[in-house]
Amino acid sequence: MRLVTYFDEPAMSEAMNFLFAQTQDITVARTVNNASEILPAVQKHLPDVALLSLTPALHLGILRQLRERVPGCHLVLWAHSIPREVAHQAMELGVRGILPRTCATELLLKCLQKVHQGELWFDKELTASHLTCNRIPLTPRQSQLVRLVAEGRKNKEIASELSITEGTVKVYLSRLYEKLGTKSRFELAQLGIRHLQFAGNDGLSREETGIPLRAVYVEPQGSSNGN
Repeated sequence: MRLVTYFDEPAMSEAMNFLFAQTQDITVARTVNNASEILPAVQKHLPDVALLSLTPALHLGILRQLRERVPGCHLVLWAHSIPREVAHQAMELGVRGILPRTCATELLLKCLQKVHQGELWFDKELTASHLTCNRIPLTPRQSQLVRLVAEGRKNKEIASELSITEGTVKVYLSRLYEKLGTKSRFELAQLGIRHLQFAGNDGLSREETGIPLRAVYVEPQGSSNGN
């Protein structure tokens, strides 16, 4: 198995490279410490699996580019914790496994082997959540509204940004509340923030990556997301 890894901590990179060097069936083709180097490294070395630490710099755009440009590379995320909204977006983009950073090394190696063999590696709770949650697609205008509300913009500011009237903003927001099942501006902002945190370096704006928010994931009423 050829592997490309991304860790933003050099010491962790060294520890992982030492671990993989002890195995007989894993070859680390390249280790990078900067998220901007992930795509070039994967395109150059064409690994079977890319093990990627989930950091603020690893945004949705990078995963989408990896899927589109190197479809044969299976992606595994390694995270301290991962909100379900982020996990759902990652799974939709073709991520094949998600591992907690607290897992044992034996479990990490087993995950990589299973993913390399074409299997998926998600915990049962996350899989069940992904199967039952509602994926609600957004129009480009609704995507803009979610982002602006999540940024804390007032109706007047939103109207100016979108070149529409405040009255039109109120109508759009009312329809958006109904579509997403949110009862207030605060709930909409919280929903937007949880989804947009996977966008780019500032945690909200998708302008740098050029990736709009295409959909949100909403748990069925009466269920809990556990976060």
